Amino acid sequence: MSSFRHPARRDQAGLTLISMMVGLVISLLAIASLLAVYRLVIDASGNAVGSIQRDGQVASALLAAQIELQQAGYGIERAAGPAETALLSIADDEVTWRFRPTPGAADLCAGLRLATGDGGGGLLWLPPRACTDAAATTWDAADVRPLTTRTAFFAPRARDGSVLTDEVGAAVLQGARFELDGTCTLAYAQQAFDADDTHPLAQRLLLRGGDGRLLLPACLSNIAVDVHTPDPGASP
Repeated sequence: MSSFRHPARRDQAGLTLISMMVGLVISLLAIASLLAVYRLVIDASGNAVGSIQRDGQVASALLAAQIELQQAGYGIERAAGPAETALLSIADDEVTWRFRPTPGAADLCAGLRLATGDGGGGLLWLPPRACTDAAATTWDAADVRPLTTRTAFFAPRARDGSVLTDEVGAAVLQGARFELDGTCTLAYAQQAFDADDTHPLAQRLLLRGGDGRLLLPACLSNIAVDVHTPDPGASP
């Protein structure tokens, strides 16, 4: 009769200190990788949200500015020579104009201002007030109304704090300036043709970004600055 042998039993053992340390190191590496990815996602999301808010504010502000600029010179007969400057005054960061809201009403002045100070900034609207000269009119700080906040000056940044310069299509107001840029032709219905077949040209105003990009072109149809005579040889 053959004898039956039980298989030998091995002694059971728990985790060793080395295996625990190896597992801990692997876990820490995995957590560090996840944190790095999480930080990249947060940075990208913050830049995206800031850019969206900025572009939205700038777009709505420029639309409002375009509407307000059409008041310039309204209801006032064209002044001759240097007196024309009383209708429109322009600096790099501010443009003001004179107009009459209704025929026979008193003259009012209004304007737009770019502010970038530490105390707040953005594109500001200078509401109408009684005046006789656009260049000489001033507004108190409490009177101005913001069309944008400092969000309009947002610039996306990398993790090291440097400004990202490869953003495409950003309408940034940082460093923006107003400037006069020649003339523009009035719409056909506004052209006052006379016996000589001449009609006035209107003043053209631009708002350019700090990088030279055109942000806002405005044809000030109520401020005539020149007279255009069509070329007799040109085809109609």
